[in-house]
Amino acid sequence: MTSLQSLNAHAETFSKKASKIIKKNNTENKQ
Repeated sequence: MTSLQSLNAHAETFSKKASKIIKKNNTENKQ
């Protein structure tokens, strides 16, 4: 695995975590 592929994998994991956090925040804000 090249460093670029490794970076892409980390970015993907990070964006998935970020989406979950954003969705959670949006749900809490609507209440």
